Amino acid sequence: YGGSKVNSLIRDLVKYVLKTQYPYIKVTANSTPYTILIQLHGPLVGVGKTPVEVVYEVVKELWRYSTRETIERVARESSQFLWRIYQVAQRFGAITPETTHVNKRLLEAFSDTVIGKEALKEVLVRDYDISSYMDLAERIKQGRIGVYLRRYEKLQEHHILLLSYIELPVLRELPPLDTSTFMEKLLKRRVTILCLRCGYYREGRVEEFMKMSKFTCPKCSYATLTLVKGDVHAELEVVGKIRRGEKLTPEERKIHEDLVQRAVLLYNYGDKALLALSTPGVGSRDAARIINSYINGADLLQLLYEYEKRFIKIKKYLKERG
Repeated sequence: YGGSKVNSLIRDLVKYVLKTQYPYIKVTANSTPYTILIQLHGPLVGVGKTPVEVVYEVVKELWRYSTRETIERVARESSQFLWRIYQVAQRFGAITPETTHVNKRLLEAFSDTVIGKEALKEVLVRDYDISSYMDLAERIKQGRIGVYLRRYEKLQEHHILLLSYIELPVLRELPPLDTSTFMEKLLKRRVTILCLRCGYYREGRVEEFMKMSKFTCPKCSYATLTLVKGDVHAELEVVGKIRRGEKLTPEERKIHEDLVQRAVLLYNYGDKALLALSTPGVGSRDAARIINSYINGADLLQLLYEYEKRFIKIKKYLKERG
């Protein structure tokens, strides 16, 4: 219920509560639109309620954790907050990826600055779906949605299926670039193309969109086709508000500006922009730099590989210390 952004918020909330109750135990958490996986590493000595009971109570009583203050506190304690700080700090010029040694202490130093405030807004708007979360919490409170606790001695077939959707953190850095393998993996990634003018959108694999002769909207034919990785809810809401003539919030304006930049890149550089924007860790500004380097003779796949490698390395680092 609610998709990946609601599950991201519940994931971070559960992790926050567990870390509060079991401060000496390492907690890792992953989520998809379909499931949330929580892992505790270390002995649970002298505890009252079991972690399973704590998780059950949190989900059953989500409404108790629905204030803006609580959600912001959860967001600030999440590894996603540090990742957004990293991205915002790059945009502000406070971090240069090629020269700055990034660590948790450095990122935390930005928490109470303008960069940290901007990063928090991005987590709340781009990573969480607070309105749907509140709706879910209210439905559970009213008994319209049930929360049940089931115990299993071993993993069932449906558990294995759900776990297969989770991209668990890698245990080591990516191996040396294998062009064909990297390209095959990139082409299989799922993304969404979205028209900023008429609202048309379609989800599919990168390889499907590579077959497009030009990146104009299949419905209205305008050069306003953009690309979104992951959950598209916030972007659809922004486009819908623009089409209805409604005023955007400052955070929504930033989302729209980013979508416009992506649309310009797609129209001007076609499949090269499609590959760049579909790569994990590559934003619109990164894609522009990558394409510029490619035009000047750099190897496109090597550039994309390096960006993904850096993305995985930093995400893994933040998860380990989250």
